[in-house]
Amino acid sequence: MLSPTTTSDYGEVGVWRQKKSLPATSNVVQPIDQNRLLTRLERISRLFDDAVQLPVIPVRLGWDAVLGLIPVVGDAATTAVSAYFVWEAHRLGARKRTLLRMLANVGIDFLVGTVPLVGDLLDIGWRANRKNMRVLVRELERQGKVPAGYAQQRIDTLLQRTKRRTSQRSHTRLPQWFPLLMP
Repeated sequence: MLSPTTTSDYGEVGVWRQKKSLPATSNVVQPIDQNRLLTRLERISRLFDDAVQLPVIPVRLGWDAVLGLIPVVGDAATTAVSAYFVWEAHRLGARKRTLLRMLANVGIDFLVGTVPLVGDLLDIGWRANRKNMRVLVRELERQGKVPAGYAQQRIDTLLQRTKRRTSQRSHTRLPQWFPLLMP
C-alpha cells in the first residue's frame, strides 16, 4: 500500500501511474499498400482457380485442381494458400462474419478435395479463392475502403486484356497463363 508520503517510481507522491506503452505494431494495411495487396490476392485467386483454359472443353482450371491430384500434400498446400488469403483479408479489416464465410469456403474446398478423383472434379467447380475474392471485395466496398465499382472496374480491365490478347496474331500470342507469372 502506498501512503500519501511515499514516492513511486513513476513520479508523483503517492500516486501510481501506468507506464506509457510503446506504440504497438499494427497489422492493419496502409491505404497505399491496399491496392497492391488486392491485386496480389486477385492474382492468387486467378492462378489457383482458373489459370488455364482447357483446349477441348470450355473449363478453366488452376493450380488448386492440379495440386489437388497429389493425395494429401496437394490439398494441404492449396489450403495453406487459401489460409494466407483469409489472413490478408483479416489485415484489410474484414469483419468476423466475412472471415468465417471465407474460412467455410476454404474448409469445403479442403474437405471436397480430400475425396479421391471425384473430389478433384468437384474441386474444379468449387472455386474457393474466387468466391473469397468476391466476398472480400464486397466487404471492403461495404466498409468504404475501396470505390463502389471496384469489382466491376477489375472485371472490365481483365476483359480488355483478354480482348487485346485474342486480337494478336496467333504465332505471337503468349500462353494464357503467362501474365499470371508477371509481377
